[in-house]
Amino acid sequence: MLTQRKVVQTDVSKLRGRLQGIARNENQSVLVRLSDVVASKQPKAVWQMFLSPPNAKLDTKGPFFIGALAMFGAGVRGTHDFKPATFTFAGDKAVQRALASGTDKLALTFVAAGKLVNGKPSKPELGADVRIGAVDFLAETRKRR
Repeated sequence: MLTQRKVVQTDVSKLRGRLQGIARNENQSVLVRLSDVVASKQPKAVWQMFLSPPNAKLDTKGPFFIGALAMFGAGVRGTHDFKPATFTFAGDKAVQRALASGTDKLALTFVAAGKLVNGKPSKPELGADVRIGAVDFLAETRKRR
């Protein structure tokens, strides 16, 4: 379940070379897929997502930021034609930078963010229970034109 700050660590020592090769290849991408994402009701927060070495400094303008998880009806119970949601994020730059640090572990970190009030972030209110069924790393090969 997502909280104000949730960290999911994974050992990538056996995939290290492959991940680095995919991330460097201009015809491929490392993707992070969240599947079977379900919220009990519409969340009030958005989660900033980072893919980094454990204990790295996280900043939305830094190299480890991969995107924001905002549900807006997708995967929210009580909506018309409810079904669990799937979200996919590009992770090439974050993987390259994280593995360049020498780590064999990657941390996928979710940080709740509140609404902007007068241009400044407010304290986030979650407003719902959000569960992620699975997190997968995928390799995507771009089609040649």
